[in-house]
Amino acid sequence: MYTIFDKLKPFSWEANGRKITIDKDGMLATDNSGKVLSQVKFDEVNELFIGGYLNSNQSYGVIFRDRNWKNIKDQDITLDQDSHDDMHNIRETKTLIEAFVAHKLGDQFPHNLDSLDLGLDYSFMKKREIRIKNEVISDGKQEIPIDKIDKVVCRATGTINKLAIHVEGEKLSFFQKLFGASNLAVTVNALTVPLLEAIVRRNTGHGIDWSQGNQWDQSNSLYIVKRYLDPAYFFDQGGADPSESWQDQAFRDIAVMTDGYDLVHLWNLK
Repeated sequence: MYTIFDKLKPFSWEANGRKITIDKDGMLATDNSGKVLSQVKFDEVNELFIGGYLNSNQSYGVIFRDRNWKNIKDQDITLDQDSHDDMHNIRETKTLIEAFVAHKLGDQFPHNLDSLDLGLDYSFMKKREIRIKNEVISDGKQEIPIDKIDKVVCRATGTINKLAIHVEGEKLSFFQKLFGASNLAVTVNALTVPLLEAIVRRNTGHGIDWSQGNQWDQSNSLYIVKRYLDPAYFFDQGGADPSESWQDQAFRDIAVMTDGYDLVHLWNLK
C-alpha cells in the first residue's frame, strides 16, 4: 500500500471554519482560534461509523468507536458539509477513511493478509466481534479460513449494507440460496471492503461482486467502490508497482471503477 499519507505528512485542509489535519496516526480538527474540536488516535479506534455515507451525498457524521466497540465521547465530526450535487461529495470523508485503512492494514498490505490480527466488525444484536486472526475470519461461533473464500457479494440497501462471504463447497438450502444467505456476512466499512477485496482476489483472481443494486436508485453497488476503495491500496510498499498478477489486476480494475474518485484526483495532487 502506498497512499497520499506516505508523501504528505500530515495532510490538512480548511473548510467551514475548521482546519482538519490527518495522517496515518489519527485526526485533529481545530476551529479558527486553534481550539480543538476533535482529536483521535487510530490506535484507539476499531471502527469509523459514518452516518449517511451510503444513502446521501452530503454532511456525513463520523462516530469513532473504541477498542471495546463503544462510541468515543465528544469526538464526533461532520465532514463534506458543502453541497456538490453533480458528483460524489466524499473528498473529506474518504480522506479520513484512507488514513484509517493505511494505519490498520499497514504498508505491507496486501501481502500481509495471513498475519493480520484486527477487529473488523461488531454485531450489537449478537454481541460478537468479527475478527481476522491466524488466517481466519471468525465471529466467535463460525470460523472461515481466508484461503477458502471463493466469493464475496455486496448486498446494499443504502442503510444496512453487507458483504456476504461464501466459501468453497458451502452447503446452503434452496431457501437460503433464494434469500441470499452466506456462510458469514460483515458490514460494509473502511476495513472490510479492501480486506475482502484482497482476499477474494488472491484466491480467485476476481474481486467482490458489485452487481446488485439497492432496489431504489442504484442498479449496482459500484458507488460503494468509489466511496471505500482506492487503487493506492494495491501498490507495493514504497509506491512500487504491484508485484503479484492478482494485485496488479485489482489495482487496474479499481482505478477504472473509482473513475476519478481516488484521493489523488479528488485533491488534484497530480
